[in-house]
Amino acid sequence: MDCKQIREHFLVMAEKGLKKEEEAEITGHLASCSECSALYEKVASAYGLLNVIEEVEPRAFFAESIMNKLDAVTESIKEPNLIYDYLFSGFFKKIALSGAAFVVGLILFFYITEGTISFNFLGEEDNSSSNSVTELFLDNFN
Repeated sequence: MDCKQIREHFLVMAEKGLKKEEEAEITGHLASCSECSALYEKVASAYGLLNVIEEVEPRAFFAESIMNKLDAVTESIKEPNLIYDYLFSGFFKKIALSGAAFVVGLILFFYITEGTISFNFLGEEDNSSSNSVTELFLDNFN
């Protein structure tokens, strides 16, 4: 094995989890490679410090309290309080739908009449039949 493969086995070796053949091969490499040997000593030393730390027993019902808090957070994520929900719920939803229906109605009205209905807003005599809704609209904004 090369240095990279040897280094991948350092933690398993520190835990004494290697097969005898693998451990012998790695030990032989560590004897001949000072760089890998120095690195393994650091890894083994750090791993040894983990065994010095004594295990702490969690307080009673610790896991249950954590699970309850996670459930509460999960519920708040499932039902976000969005402005969209407020605006398009209940009364506001009816207003939005009514407005949309009105706009669709206007569009259909102008589509069906093809803009040929004449309006006499100012009481002027209409001498031409070309006073379509579209022309009146454009005349008022030009």
